[in-house]
Amino acid sequence: MPPLPRTRFCLFYPVIKVRLMKSVHDQFFGKLVPYNISQCRLWHVPAILESGWVIFTWDMLSKTIYILDATSGLSSQLKKRHEMVADKLHVALFACILNFFQKWHVDCSNWRKKFPFLMTSIFPKNQSGVCALHVARHFNGTSLEEILTHDGITRERGFLLHQILVIKGNISNLPQTQQDALGSN
Repeated sequence: MPPLPRTRFCLFYPVIKVRLMKSVHDQFFGKLVPYNISQCRLWHVPAILESGWVIFTWDMLSKTIYILDATSGLSSQLKKRHEMVADKLHVALFACILNFFQKWHVDCSNWRKKFPFLMTSIFPKNQSGVCALHVARHFNGTSLEEILTHDGITRERGFLLHQILVIKGNISNLPQTQQDALGSN
């Protein structure tokens, strides 16, 4: 089997009649999906929970759900909550897969859950969004390619700002303070 593309982000709603929801359908087959998503190895699903943003990642090769929470110390109670959310998302994901695909290369049973070690310090809830984006961008299926640090989060914010500013169709100008800092006119 050829190697699978690295990542797929998916946002969906836990409903059985997903075929009827255009927004869900378009995440699997929309014009912004120029590749066959059944070939993706990792599927990232962001979720906002009480503790902040968490990334749930399905590894289609190892049948593992990675629960990536960079902002909270994982107490046994929080782990149980995350596992319950993972179970609900798993049902919803496979409801979509079974509705949209005739055959799927992985079945929905016997998936294990893992909580990989992500960082050396805990980040506050108000940084959970940028932490989640960092984790999703750098998680390779077993670990982070770039460890999550406070300096790394600062770089991630700069990268994300750059991505937003250069997005196709953006006609806004950089604020004068940033133009001055970059030495541009």
